[in-house]
This record gives sequence, structure tokens and C-alpha cells, in this order.
Amino acid sequence: MREFREQIFNEFCTTKERKHGRLGSFSDPPEYDPRKEKIVAVRACSPSRVEVEAQERTGFKRHNTYVLLRRKQMWLIDSKKSKGGKSIL
Repeated sequence: MREFREQIFNEFCTTKERKHGRLGSFSDPPEYDPRKEKIVAVRACSPSRVEVEAQERTGFKRHNTYVLLRRKQMWLIDSKKSKGGKSIL
């Protein structure tokens, strides 16, 4: 499972020191389900940084902000923040 998790982080996330390491959130059912989250805004902060605002449609109905950075011709997830919360990625 640890190898699989590292593969996911290496392919889809930026390489940076993360306060709680690269733990991720693995549960069944998964915490993230794109069918249950609606994108409500996208901000191009710079040519290499985009922030995507999303609202959960079910459950806690949190407001999430995903920060994506462009690295080597690819967009990678840098962080996810929930309204009132700190980065968990």
C-alpha cells in the first residue's frame, strides 16, 4: 500500500516538505469523490499557479480550495484546504 501511495503522490502532487508527511487519506468509501463536489470558481493566480474552489454537495458540505502548480508541462496538486481548516495534503 505504501508503494502505491508514493506512486500517486509522485505522479499527481508537487514534491515539497509536508508537515504531516505524505500520509494521504485512504478510506472506503474514498473521502474524495468528484461526483459529490462542484467547482464554483477557478482563479489563475499566475501562469504557473491556479486555485480551484469547490463545494461539497453532500456530507459536511465543506468549501475546498485546491492549489495546482505547473511543473514540467504538467499541472500538479500542491495543496488542498478546507474552509476554516489547514492544508491536509
